[in-house]
Amino acid sequence: MAGKCLLGLLLMSFLTAPSFSQDTIYIDRKNKWLESKEGAVRYCVRTYLKKDSIEVRYYNLGDTLLLIHHFSKFTSDPKQCKLNGQSAIYYANGQPSDTRMYVDGKRNGEYLRFYRDGKLKYRCTFINNAREGLVEMFYPDGSIWRTEQFRKGRSKGGHLYDEEGHEVDFYPSERPAAMLPAEYGDLQNFIREHIHYPKEAIAQNAEGRIFVQLAIDESGRVIKYRIHPKSNENYYLRKEVSRFAEEDLMEIKWIPAVKFGEFDKSILTVPVTFNIPKPKALKQ
Repeated sequence: MAGKCLLGLLLMSFLTAPSFSQDTIYIDRKNKWLESKEGAVRYCVRTYLKKDSIEVRYYNLGDTLLLIHHFSKFTSDPKQCKLNGQSAIYYANGQPSDTRMYVDGKRNGEYLRFYRDGKLKYRCTFINNAREGLVEMFYPDGSIWRTEQFRKGRSKGGHLYDEEGHEVDFYPSERPAAMLPAEYGDLQNFIREHIHYPKEAIAQNAEGRIFVQLAIDESGRVIKYRIHPKSNENYYLRKEVSRFAEEDLMEIKWIPAVKFGEFDKSILTVPVTFNIPKPKALKQ
């Protein structure tokens, strides 16, 4: 019993925020180091374990542990920091949400994700920042959700199961952005079929490219859009692309992005190019 109490005290001391010390660093919203607590949104505590091994624990201002990183080099310049060793991100209840390994700044080794109660949700291996070999995903009751093979970061296929254990249609566990459903054909062809060159823009000899950014939710619906500021500034071209976004792009149920095997939100940038057709040369 005494041993269990001692273990509990040790765990509490591990997860409880330390008192501020000389190695306490305050951090603002832009991840910049501050001279004092004023303007900070979180802080970290840096501990030198041995040569080329620095443990950094990050806390919010309420002293809740957010994550632990290990570095071979840790400075105020993020570009100079180099992750080396295990990293862990924590839920508010103190349970790790995921753990990962770094070697000389690159992800190498086992990567794990967990449910809030500590049960394993996702497992894979990284080699030089790319997934390699078997990926497994589990339901909260521990039953298998997904098995998938990767080679050099690319999915080679696998199996997907519902909560009753029945195999269902497989989709890759990683898709960085939403996709146009196959029934709409190629995206560039879809754009050509639905974009109308404004006659006012033609009269102005206005050409260029308009970028429309779509915010797409986990269900594949466009929840909002915007014309990227770096787009051509012609009013009529922008107006036509806005119409196209509202009347066509927002009506589509897109195939959503996927992250760690689950549907995810994403930003998709669609470029629309306007070029005035050149008149055909007369035959001699």
